[in-house]
Amino acid sequence: MKPWLLILCTINTATAVWWLDRETEWQLQDRLIAPERQRRSDRLGRAVAIFRETIVVGAYWDSSPETSYLGAVHVYTPGERFYQHDVWKHRAKVTSRDVSPLDQYGSALDLHGNTLVVGVPFLDGDAGTDQGGVFVYQSNDPKVWVEQPLLRASNAKSDDQFGVSVAIYENTLVVGAPMSNPSNVNNAGAAYVFQKGGDVWTETTILTPSDSAADDFFGGSVSIHDDIIVVGARGKDMTVTDSGAVYVFTRDALNVWTEETMLTATTENHGYGVATATDGTTIVVGAIRDGTLGTNAGAVYVYSRNNGDWTLNAKLVAGDGTAGDQFGIAVAVDGNLIVVGAHFDDVADLSNVGSAYVFRKVNGFWSEERKLTACDRSPGDGYGFSVDVDRDQIVVGSFASDIMHHFGRDAGVGYVYKYDRKRRRLRSRRCRRRNSDGN
Repeated sequence: MKPWLLILCTINTATAVWWLDRETEWQLQDRLIAPERQRRSDRLGRAVAIFRETIVVGAYWDSSPETSYLGAVHVYTPGERFYQHDVWKHRAKVTSRDVSPLDQYGSALDLHGNTLVVGVPFLDGDAGTDQGGVFVYQSNDPKVWVEQPLLRASNAKSDDQFGVSVAIYENTLVVGAPMSNPSNVNNAGAAYVFQKGGDVWTETTILTPSDSAADDFFGGSVSIHDDIIVVGARGKDMTVTDSGAVYVFTRDALNVWTEETMLTATTENHGYGVATATDGTTIVVGAIRDGTLGTNAGAVYVYSRNNGDWTLNAKLVAGDGTAGDQFGIAVAVDGNLIVVGAHFDDVADLSNVGSAYVFRKVNGFWSEERKLTACDRSPGDGYGFSVDVDRDQIVVGSFASDIMHHFGRDAGVGYVYKYDRKRRRLRSRRCRRRNSDGN
């Protein structure tokens, strides 16, 4: 008998339930770990991004033999081939000499073309402690990444945490600073837009919402595609505290960014906006405290353009979701695919292992296609805390995974999956199941 999966979904505010064949072609292609010097508590997988033939994975507590918790970003591209399928090879470890321990270099990152953007939200500077910063790198060779001048907020202050979130599309970069205080409003937050001219990145716009208020944490999540920027404000108060909201900004022919609309959840008080993603035609918003399937089970809202307006197309929940999963902690979208992380999902009686769910749009409807879990899972891995998708490949971060033998606890892993339409079995690197103690 084939496995089937119950799907609960809201389409244009109406709830639909149906069953879906779970046998699909998503297969594990590779496990990404750092090379020999990966150490205990590096937490590789805290952030991930994929663009075409390059994957970058943040390890925000990466340590050198001399200094602990400096952070790093690891770069992978396809290497040797098994049965005509790529296995990913580590190409570079990207770091900066300008960071200090616990700055959280690599806790946020993004990649577009040959440009890598790395957020460092607790970087100190002339404006004070934890003002934050962003490093930009260019590359013509995946083994060599050239650091550009450090980006700072023009109105930086202590504790802004500029760089908590970053997103890049072509020559435009957006940076979230959710703890900043524009107009002296405590923790209202802001998002900063930088434009590249020649080889220089210049701040052009500071985005704030029209109804900015204290403790909105606007900028906690950001995403961009072409002339659209989406910014999450998970602390926005609507009818109750911390309902959350998402703001959509658009750019006109004069390069002016304008607030187009504010999106809110259909229910209250559930962390709406903690994660956002857009591909230009679809906006995806995570709401980790949604209670449809239980307290903090989580949900994801999907919007599409309708006659120029953004309208709710679907509310997605996990087919096997339960209380505490926090489905929606990470989201990614590319065309007809959405990937959602649920880093506290319990799997096979192991607590807080984490999972990621793949949804596909067919004939205008979003359906859960596959649930991804780690092949070598153990409790507390945090699998699904970060996700990304590009065409037919998905990368999932598991920043608290324990690596067997000498790497130690919380070293972290990235998992790469490929969609194989011919249902061939992909040969991937060995993945051994660990015991409950991680060994």
